[in-house]
Amino acid sequence: MGILLANRQLPPDCLKESLVMGELSLDGSVRHIRGVLPMAAMAKSQGFKRIFVPAEDAPEAAIFADI
Repeated sequence: MGILLANRQLPPDCLKESLVMGELSLDGSVRHIRGVLPMAAMAKSQGFKRIFVPAEDAPEAAIFADI
């Protein structure tokens, strides 16, 4: 995400109010992480509007429907 922002391939404010979670593997894929549910709860309590998680973790993060 940082590289895309630095190269202006993403608008500067596209991640405003967003939390990005995941583990970047050496082959470039984003891998499952542990603790998505408490991190999503923290994001909601801190006022984040969006969270980006690995696809495998999406069902767990989707418990919070309004984020």
